[in-house]
Amino acid sequence: MKKIEKWVAITEQLPEMGVEVLLFDDWKCTDGERRQDMKVGYLSEFTIRKTADGKAYNCEWRGHEFLFNITHWMPLPEPPKNDASKP
Repeated sequence: MKKIEKWVAITEQLPEMGVEVLLFDDWKCTDGERRQDMKVGYLSEFTIRKTADGKAYNCEWRGHEFLFNITHWMPLPEPPKNDASKP
């Protein structure tokens, strides 16, 4: 059995630019309710700058919609194999 990949914090490592991955989106609605979603998307642009208290990551994520509060990512699993002999 293949090893299951683990979530990677964007502060530890970013995925390869333009490669689709599974993203974890952690955000709050206008009513203050916290939402958490998993979406497929890719990193389209990023900058890292030094701040007084460490580093600030400015990442632009794309997918089926514009993504804002991505905290973690992981590689997508391999797609299922097409077995033409099964109905």
